[in-house]
Amino acid sequence: MLFPASNVVFAAQGNLSLFKLDIHRPLSPNPLTNLFGGWEAVENASLTLAESANVLLLPGRACANGNVAPVQRPDWIEYTKLLRDAGQAAYKAAKTKNQDAMVDMSMVIADSCNACHRVCRRERL
Repeated sequence: MLFPASNVVFAAQGNLSLFKLDIHRPLSPNPLTNLFGGWEAVENASLTLAESANVLLLPGRACANGNVAPVQRPDWIEYTKLLRDAGQAAYKAAKTKNQDAMVDMSMVIADSCNACHRVCRRERL
């Protein structure tokens, strides 16, 4: 959820018109060129990031490195809140269809991801 959604949001830092809608849009695996492409894809990806914070708080979820998420730790809970807030802010920015706003939001999202990665990817949880 997180990696594909963040890539779509990060793509909005550039010219989304370069992502031409696929003539077979319902079948396109690229969120930026499928039936719900362009800015709608960025809006959807932003909401995916915000909602993924809820998933990250479910017991038993594991990171790509195999560490099980420490869902009871106060810092983990704060990191998921940062992600939720960043996704919601990115959604509001995407609604404006403003590329400069998306550049700012991309930094907010990257910062929220890195806050967790700096701590949780390095240690055995």
